Amino acid sequence: MNDKAPGGRARPPLLKWLAKSLVAELCSYPPLNRVVCWRFPRAQKKVALTFDDGPNPVYTRGVLDILEKHSARATFFVLGAAIEKNPGVFQDIVDAGHEIGIHGYNHTHDDLSGQTRRTLEIVSRFGVSSKLFRPPHGVMEPSTRWWMMRNRLSVVLWSVDARDSLRHERKTAIDSHDSFDRIRAGDIVLLHDDNPLCGADLLEIIGVLNREKLAAVPVSDFLGAA
Repeated sequence: MNDKAPGGRARPPLLKWLAKSLVAELCSYPPLNRVVCWRFPRAQKKVALTFDDGPNPVYTRGVLDILEKHSARATFFVLGAAIEKNPGVFQDIVDAGHEIGIHGYNHTHDDLSGQTRRTLEIVSRFGVSSKLFRPPHGVMEPSTRWWMMRNRLSVVLWSVDARDSLRHERKTAIDSHDSFDRIRAGDIVLLHDDNPLCGADLLEIIGVLNREKLAAVPVSDFLGAA
């Protein structure tokens, strides 16, 4: 979203927040949420749990164990290169019944459409297809947006960020994640199954969902069959 007002002036913080909130609200409903979404309508008592940057040989299976223990389903936005390195872990994700989204091949912004095609071909070897895409860092060029639209891939962003990878890498403060206590129906929660903080964060989030009587579901439960 452009943070400049007409004439090139920076938008005041309140106007910037209102503009982003309005766009997120409009894009939470069909048909726009099939183009891009940050969250979903608040009326349904469920939350989309999503995991980026896997499959990881050390941490992904621990995440799968937690999800199974709590009867939670999620969407994993995977990297093609990580699947090639860890095919058995990816198969475990699929066998556990979780949903697959595409996160590119190598977590760069170079030729994201080509990366997406390559990763779609890789997941197809496991009998998996996907119409969900999340760009690295939530950023993509206009040309990539148009390619996703032409190929009917839904761009899925997030409304709650655990910042677990950044916290683990000490690129941000250890307590700098969005407040899990503020998770509401319709939120899309972003985690990363490539670091040791993810499991503890997931358990805390599931505790909040249980307290608020919110179900943990994959993205397509909101979008319909993806």
